[in-house]
Amino acid sequence: MSAAPWPRVAVFGAGAVGCYYGGMLARAGAPVTLVGRPAHVEAIRRSGGLQFEALGTTQRVPVAATTEAAGVAGTDFVLFCVKSGDTDDGGAAPPAGVGTLPGTGTLSRNARLDALVPAALWKDCHVQSVAEPSAIQTAVCLPASGMPDRWEISMYPNGSALHAAYASALDGHEDVPRNKGKCNAFSWGGEHAWLHGPDKLGGRVFCYFDGNDAVIVWTHERLGQATHKDVLLIAREGGIDHAGLTRWWRPWHHQIGKGA
Repeated sequence: MSAAPWPRVAVFGAGAVGCYYGGMLARAGAPVTLVGRPAHVEAIRRSGGLQFEALGTTQRVPVAATTEAAGVAGTDFVLFCVKSGDTDDGGAAPPAGVGTLPGTGTLSRNARLDALVPAALWKDCHVQSVAEPSAIQTAVCLPASGMPDRWEISMYPNGSALHAAYASALDGHEDVPRNKGKCNAFSWGGEHAWLHGPDKLGGRVFCYFDGNDAVIVWTHERLGQATHKDVLLIAREGGIDHAGLTRWWRPWHHQIGKGA
């Protein structure tokens, strides 16, 4: 039986730490791309890779190197080996295409919202320059179809941060009954858990009217699943059309927040 191929690895930060770990992975057989400053990248390219010296021997390990995050599209795993002062810059622009591990739906650690929203919906979304408080990333979506009028999604680093954000959103609506009520085409007003199926929790949801807008707020929780992230979503539709909003929400709330 042949061994499984190594996943593709990108290392942000081609300094001493990044080159060490990237080089060791490449030495073991993984295809590695280093992302670093121009001077470091040029030196790596000029020398044809990284040089390891041990016990009086020298070994040159081939690695790819680039200054552009877009150069590692399709990577399976990313290591961030940048100094703390550079972390914000390194994390602000994750490489395109780094999301799910091919054929598995398993999300890589650095997956962003584009890996959590089906392509049919994501085309109408725009990542915000400033995320919601405590969120990793926020996007606002204005569907060309007009249903719903607007929806947004925020991804959180863990369940605790997600629960706090949901509680904060709910606290602003004292008229919404807790742990009861319904959010469907016939009744609109309540807060409760929602399930993927029998005994399989998906998250929590509440709904209300804001003037003439029907609004629904829900979480889709990771709950230890490698295929999910912790996300909070809000959708609204005008004309008090909670029936139309329900028709949109029912299929999509199971899928948004889960790796494709």
